[in-house]
Amino acid sequence: MSNYERTGHTVVRGTALYYRRSLHCGPINIPPLTNMEATGCRLAMTGHSTLVIVSVYLPSPKRLLRRDLRALFALGDAVILFGDFNCKT
Repeated sequence: MSNYERTGHTVVRGTALYYRRSLHCGPINIPPLTNMEATGCRLAMTGHSTLVIVSVYLPSPKRLLRRDLRALFALGDAVILFGDFNCKT
């Protein structure tokens, strides 16, 4: 979990990825996002291209923005996003 300092208050939220040590995963830098929080890794697979896996969290009152999604999909050719998008409709 990550701690974020906002307006003098510590807010504990965040995302996480857990994987076996035997997998060839490496952390990646997530670009700045407007409304989302994210954690990601690159998964190297023998005989296949690298897969980018991203765990996301969109806080409840925030809107899902296309620019955030574009920034995450730009991390690679094969990107999987999963997590809590808080999409009610």
